[in-house]
Amino acid sequence: MRFLTSLPSLAGIILLAALTLHGQKPAFEYSLEASVHVGAFEVRKTRNLNTSRWHVEILRGGSVLFRSSNGAKTADDLLLATFPLLGGEKKQIVIEEYTGDVFCCTYNYVLSAGDSLDVLYSSTQYPVGFGMVPEDLDGDGVYELATTLTRFDNFLNLPHDASPTTRVIFRYDPKVGRYVVGNREFASAVLEDVEKEKETVEELRAERKAGVKPKGAWQSQYTGAVLNVALAYIYAGRQQDGWIYLVGKYDLDDREVVIGNLRYYLMRCPIFRSIYSDVNPVRRTGTRSNE
Repeated sequence: MRFLTSLPSLAGIILLAALTLHGQKPAFEYSLEASVHVGAFEVRKTRNLNTSRWHVEILRGGSVLFRSSNGAKTADDLLLATFPLLGGEKKQIVIEEYTGDVFCCTYNYVLSAGDSLDVLYSSTQYPVGFGMVPEDLDGDGVYELATTLTRFDNFLNLPHDASPTTRVIFRYDPKVGRYVVGNREFASAVLEDVEKEKETVEELRAERKAGVKPKGAWQSQYTGAVLNVALAYIYAGRQQDGWIYLVGKYDLDDREVVIGNLRYYLMRCPIFRSIYSDVNPVRRTGTRSNE
């Protein structure tokens, strides 16, 4: 599963030129080109003859300075882009690597190619996936990176299509020179679909009352739907609201199991720990331990 990405076309090139002439920001696009250049750096796709996997390499003067480690099944599963994510004329290198595995795994990298090659973002450091889309959410000319939390995929043996997810936003921090978790700063983007998710929960509650679906399938959908709302609040920095919603809506027999495992997963999630400075933020009941 991947985000849909747009590829270059004649119409796209014309649109890009028009936007540039009128001073508007060009839209971000990936490319299927075999190689791109940024200054003295060459970004290219290469195939490992021993494994038959495709990788992205970045070279300068014939020396390989970066190589993606996971590998893709085909060259078309590697997407490249050069784009001024940080504003100004200087472009950064953006890479997407899809391994071709079922429901997994998409890796993204952002690198700065100036006097040196610096990794500004690597999705391998976080439980995220399914693609990454740059968006200038606050209109300041510096792009944020929007992706999807994968920490709860198959949570409590839920099927993939019912597993809870939420948006994760990375923002560029000039003080540290890289992208960091920015969910608190962009909470509205994290909560973008929360009202729609609440409607899904209410629809499922109505279906339970009417008895129109088998209990097993319904329970998986309901667990995932309630957690979608709770996690959106929690990962937006509104943890109290998330726990209140979960405790108020989740009335199934396994409620204590869900709450206990949710707390366990959260405490071991690097994104959660980036949002909350307190490493022991919740009791098993869902109340805050330090407020």
